[in-house]
Amino acid sequence: MRALPRGELVWGRHLDDQELRARALTALDRGDTVAWLFSGDPSLYTGGQGRFSSLTGCVRWLRQAAVEYRIHPGVSSLQVLLAHLGLEHAGIDTGQPTAVYAPGRDPEPLARTRLEALAALGMPLALFLAETWMHVILELGLRHYGPRGRVVVAHRIGWPDQWVLDCELAQLEGRLAGSVMPGHTLILIGPWEG
Repeated sequence: MRALPRGELVWGRHLDDQELRARALTALDRGDTVAWLFSGDPSLYTGGQGRFSSLTGCVRWLRQAAVEYRIHPGVSSLQVLLAHLGLEHAGIDTGQPTAVYAPGRDPEPLARTRLEALAALGMPLALFLAETWMHVILELGLRHYGPRGRVVVAHRIGWPDQWVLDCELAQLEGRLAGSVMPGHTLILIGPWEG
């Protein structure tokens, strides 16, 4: 059995990007190997507003700092959920691709405008960082997909404690009554039938 490498674990919640980058450069100057883990779904969304830049921002910084790097993406929670449901990303039974958006990354007026525009297209939507937007998602979904439109709310998909709610839009409010939407929730909404 191969020995685990020794090292320092730096949990970034209390650090900003500049501090994390400085620590990484110091470790690299010592000849250490640095593994930087990102939250989110690679190429869909990463990082967060004001803290922990996106994967794209980090790659830009690595290139400017002339740091060699490799990216090892994980499996997207969207891929896991679609496989769990037996659906395909490119089409979900409608012939239309799925639009992906993370409204929690935008200020409220902009997020509402973007959600409205996307729903108006009538295509399936995969919404990350959207658990606080359930009332808006329901309102827009009913207007653009109708009461028989499908909604899937998946919490911690791919984890042992995952749960998935799959129902028609008309049933969503009753099925979620009194629920507090936790983080790590992915929402699919669209015109396809279950």
